[in-house]
Amino acid sequence: MKIVLHFLAALVLIILGWFTFNWFFEFSIEQLKPNQVVFQSVNLTGQFTARFNFALLLGSLPLINLIIQSLLKLKDSKQIVLLYILMVASAVLFWQIRISVIKGQIRSIEAFIIGRNIQNTMSIENLKFVTYMAFGVLLAALIFFALKKIFAPKIENFEL
Repeated sequence: MKIVLHFLAALVLIILGWFTFNWFFEFSIEQLKPNQVVFQSVNLTGQFTARFNFALLLGSLPLINLIIQSLLKLKDSKQIVLLYILMVASAVLFWQIRISVIKGQIRSIEAFIIGRNIQNTMSIENLKFVTYMAFGVLLAALIFFALKKIFAPKIENFEL
């Protein structure tokens, strides 16, 4: 039953991710605040791929949690919630780090004066917000797994 619930949650999050990608992407672009740089899409498949990857990333959260639960045999709901919080917080952290890096790139591009009628452009496909978020989720899951494997046996066997 637990597996079915996790797969249903994954399906719901995939659908949610598919429909909320535009909001997420527009919010990300608003944080960049480019003055003299125009974002353009080079191909249509890049937009579809980014939307698809965002939906899969959200849908993978319950499945990653299920894998960690089964490997570590977690029963405590506090630890399960902590894993979700760590994965989401890490994804947001890496997303904001990527936005900071792109802001620096935009400042460099805006400082370069080309000509009066020429616009600086940046490809949307190179932003890769979802890739950085996925790295954050996986890193958080691995850190949680490693800490639980390394420190949990020592804490359980600790005596005063």
